[in-house]
Amino acid sequence: MVGPGSKIWTVAYDGSGTSLELRAGVTSSPVQVKVPYEMDFAHLAFAHSTPILAITQAGLLTQPPSYSYRPGSTWKPFRKVPGGAWTAGRDIGLTATSRGVRLVAADGKTNIYA
Repeated sequence: MVGPGSKIWTVAYDGSGTSLELRAGVTSSPVQVKVPYEMDFAHLAFAHSTPILAITQAGLLTQPPSYSYRPGSTWKPFRKVPGGAWTAGRDIGLTATSRGVRLVAADGKTNIYA
C-alpha cells in the first residue's frame, strides 16, 4: 500500500495471534499493533494521512469487523464497526475515498466512512 509521502506500507501477521506488524516504508523498523483476537483478514487504508486498519475475527461468521487508527504516533484500541455489520467468514473491502475510508462488509449493506 502506498501511503502519505509515497512511502510503501506493509502489513504482516506475525503468527502470534496477538499482533500485526506494520512498516511505514520499506527500510523502516516494524511496529507491532496489538489485535483483540485471532484474525482471518487485515487491511490497511488511509483517511488522508491517517492510517486505518480493519480486521475480521477468525472462525466467526456473525461478528462485525473491527478497526483501529493512528491519529499521531500511537494506535487506538480496536473497536467493532458500528451498524450491525457482519463478515460471514469472508474478507472485507477497505479503500480510501475523498471522504475518508470506506469499509464494505459481507452483509452487503454496511458502508462505513471513517
